[in-house]
Amino acid sequence: KAREVIPPLRSQGVGDPGDRWALDVAGPLPLTSGGNRYVIAAEDYATRYSVVAAVPNHTAKDVANFIAEKLVFVFGPMRELAMDGAPELNGKVIDALVEVLQAKQLTPVPYRPALLGLVERFHRTWKDMVSLYVSAAQDDWDRWLTCASYAYNGAKHSGTGFSPNELMMGRKLRARTNYCGRAESLMSVTSQSITVH
Repeated sequence: KAREVIPPLRSQGVGDPGDRWALDVAGPLPLTSGGNRYVIAAEDYATRYSVVAAVPNHTAKDVANFIAEKLVFVFGPMRELAMDGAPELNGKVIDALVEVLQAKQLTPVPYRPALLGLVERFHRTWKDMVSLYVSAAQDDWDRWLTCASYAYNGAKHSGTGFSPNELMMGRKLRARTNYCGRAESLMSVTSQSITVH
């Protein structure tokens, strides 16, 4: 029987901030009161900056909207986008978007998913962080998701020696992680209607 040969990993380099993103979808998770079941997450290779969104579905259209709205229109078009072979991360919609962006889509070699290791680790990290605040019913994890990403982006990364926010935005966050504990009061303030006279 012939043995399958798996090619060795090659160093890809990281490039400039925003040039190369790893993207992955986590779920299905417990249904939230907002109707969300999945998390789309992307992490920049150069800075380790993370971007997340809770979504009800994980179709190619949802992923394409995430890429356009959360990555391209905020950080500019990327040169490379690493995604696994999942159906929602491939197909005509994603191919068309990658072509418009003039980007290169990278797919890891089967059984060697190291290319997506950054975003896979981030999935574990945000889940651990959200578990500290989520209700017993687990129907509000989507409320804590952006807080977890904020805290992650404000914390010093062992691989770079800097926080992802410092490397991506050029400055430290004024308040790194202490907003997560006060997120409930922040959310209640933002949900109140404000009347201007």
